[in-house]
Amino acid sequence: MDDYLQRLRHTASHILAMAVLRLWPDTKLGIGPTIENGFYYDFLFTQSIKAEDLQRIEAVMQEIIDLDLPVKQVYKSREEAVKFYTKWDQPFKRELLEGIEGDRISFYVIGDESSGFVDLCKGPHVKRTGEVQAFKLLSIAGAYWRGDEKRPMLTRIYGTAFLNEADLKNFVKQLEDAKQRDHRRINKRRQFYLIDPKVIGSGLPIFLPRGAYAREKLEQWIVDLYKKTGHMRVYTPHLARQELWYTSGHLPYYKDSMYPAMKVNDDEVYYVKAMNCPLHIQVYKRLVKSYRELPFRVTDMASVYRYEKPGELHGLTRVRSLTQDDGHIFCTEDQILDEIVSLLNLAEKVYSTFGFSDIRVDISVRGGNKDKYLGDSSLWEKAEDMLIKAVQETNFQYETVPGEAAFYGPKIDFHVNDAVGRSWQLATIQLDFNLPERFDLSYTDKNGKQRRPVMIHRALFGSFQRFLGILIEHFKGDLPLWLEFEKVRVIPVTASHVKYATEVKAVLETEKIEAIIDDRDEPLGNRIKRAEEDRVPYIVIVGDKELSSGAVSVRVRNHGDIGLFAIDEFVAKLKEEIESKMIKSVFLK
Repeated sequence: MDDYLQRLRHTASHILAMAVLRLWPDTKLGIGPTIENGFYYDFLFTQSIKAEDLQRIEAVMQEIIDLDLPVKQVYKSREEAVKFYTKWDQPFKRELLEGIEGDRISFYVIGDESSGFVDLCKGPHVKRTGEVQAFKLLSIAGAYWRGDEKRPMLTRIYGTAFLNEADLKNFVKQLEDAKQRDHRRINKRRQFYLIDPKVIGSGLPIFLPRGAYAREKLEQWIVDLYKKTGHMRVYTPHLARQELWYTSGHLPYYKDSMYPAMKVNDDEVYYVKAMNCPLHIQVYKRLVKSYRELPFRVTDMASVYRYEKPGELHGLTRVRSLTQDDGHIFCTEDQILDEIVSLLNLAEKVYSTFGFSDIRVDISVRGGNKDKYLGDSSLWEKAEDMLIKAVQETNFQYETVPGEAAFYGPKIDFHVNDAVGRSWQLATIQLDFNLPERFDLSYTDKNGKQRRPVMIHRALFGSFQRFLGILIEHFKGDLPLWLEFEKVRVIPVTASHVKYATEVKAVLETEKIEAIIDDRDEPLGNRIKRAEEDRVPYIVIVGDKELSSGAVSVRVRNHGDIGLFAIDEFVAKLKEEIESKMIKSVFLK
């Protein structure tokens, strides 16, 4: 993000807090950082705040902006800061203050310090409130203080600010488009999946036939791609003994995201798996002895279970039961570069199939707190350097992101922009020197010496649930033909044309093109309208004209009637669209 724009948005978050206090002076303040497309501020109100209150807050924010008040940084000693927040009853700010080291505490002041707004903050900010000219409050949500569900639930107000009104209007338009594309909203009409928190449980989706079909086709395709690149498929159980998870480090480092233990017998405790890595390691230990067997690649379409917090769940894109196109590569250090580059190229092929052309990567490395991570620092440095070198050998743009690595190794995260320009994180490729050490993995090198392999974790879809949710939004519910459960709806004009409609359907299904006949006793127009509302990719009309010429009249989703086609030509075109995995109708090229 542009540095000035970030400062502008940070200042807007402070103006938001100042406006809220003018309207509701007894409000308790949380934090107000910038985020990718704007900012937010967390508040503990003494009364309920609704979406319609945002206009009132915006009006007061505009008054503060019109005053063009100075925004300046001041410093207080720790004693002064404690006295300040003792006099002004702000418990969350006092808690934040306790976590700040040193005796020189940074504050930012809007206006005069004695009568303006003072906030604990390191900055940066713009110099005057008048610089914030194009802003908008967007929404209200709940957020636990410091992300802890045992702490108070605060009200989070989201907003954004831009350098000019034109950019703001474009962003708001993009947001409106995104609302129309929300996969949860589309799912109400198209029925890809169901989630029933009361009967089944939150974050536990069931794929309905339409969603199951798309998932099945995605799985068949990605498994075939992995096999072509040397990955062997395995199947692993849904749970394992707790000792395995201690050895892997998941229990000491990842326990909060795992479901509680299940005690089977007095001496046996099991956990449902949150990861597949320790189980794939067992495959390696059983099958690999020599360097001649490396690289050793396994893939697993495996379900895992993670305890996501209730406020983090979001349709298919954030769930508790997920199925990954998970895989692991065990190799020598000399093979790392080629394996990572191969995965990067495979990821580009996968994403470009769905029209994702703007692909970027983050290289996630360790942060300052080294206690969060397994293993020796020298191994980490080596792993991080290798990932950077591999990405540099491709055409991907990348950034290095401190503090975002997995606890066992650095990783590459892929980001793509969808049809409305939103960024989504997809694949993860992780380089791991630590788990082979913890599980004492080895192979015999060409000189007969025992060596330690390196482990690469990869999942290009990430999870089928999340990837399908993203595709639904990217295509606004109209998936490419090869993923559609119903590809063609055949509509006979009258009952006398049902026999010919049945023959057309049989020809389609012989070529494995799924079709349904709508021969209900309703007017033709009503049946066509229903098929369009059902978002069927192709509607085929058959009447006297079509019967006499051995043809079909074709309507294309979102386009309407495209004319008369011989059955063989129509089928050949659809086969081309399916086999080529086109994202638009073959008839509209």
